[in-house]
Amino acid sequence: MESVEGVATRPVKIKDFKRDPKRKARRTREERSEEIRQNLIQAGARIVGRYGYEKASVARITAKARVALGTFYRHFRSRQEFFDQLLPAMGDRLMLFIRSRVDAAAVGAEREEQRLKAYFAFMEEHPWYHRLLNESEVMAPKAHAIYLEQMAAGLVRSFKRSQRRGELAAFDESELRTLAYIVMASRVYLATQWGATKKKTGLPPKMFCKPTQSSFSGHCSCDFVRCAQRCWISVPQAMASVLAKNLLLAQDDF
Repeated sequence: MESVEGVATRPVKIKDFKRDPKRKARRTREERSEEIRQNLIQAGARIVGRYGYEKASVARITAKARVALGTFYRHFRSRQEFFDQLLPAMGDRLMLFIRSRVDAAAVGAEREEQRLKAYFAFMEEHPWYHRLLNESEVMAPKAHAIYLEQMAAGLVRSFKRSQRRGELAAFDESELRTLAYIVMASRVYLATQWGATKKKTGLPPKMFCKPTQSSFSGHCSCDFVRCAQRCWISVPQAMASVLAKNLLLAQDDF
């Protein structure tokens, strides 16, 4: 320790200005651009879900995303190009959401039940999704065709993995695509009915009791809503359980 004019002073430490390896790196221009694009996709999906494709103007989409009009056109050449990418992008999010809600160790009816429950959960968080899907057949046919192929291909891959585990033995590989479309249609129809029923019944989506096995003895003949009300089980839980179990029970009838 040195002294200056009789006053003791502490040694001065020179700070090390080396970059902290734990410090978050600055985002690249590409990363910022992709973040803006994803914000536009999310905002556009919500706007279409609320107003429909026809009234989903670029001005409304950019206002929702909180970006300038010019920013939109740096990412998409036209509103139609945006619509053509919108549904497939949301389809990716749907599949990731379902995958995150399914136990990797689950097999058979349990796995299918978890998938359908995850689909209902996604619809509950994104109640506008079906309008985005249903109107796309007319307003964005290119996106609609890509989306259907995207979802069907994912299900077929899943069914093939199931067959390698010895499941779905009643189906030939050439029939898996048809089965995929049946499952896709069932999800949309059942989720639509649940949405309409939920407003009338007010059943809490997370409160349920396990129905007895005899409640699901018929091949897709159960009245989902009455079963849900009688058993005090949420409609999506009842539908998921019925569809998953009956899908396997009905294999011998194909």
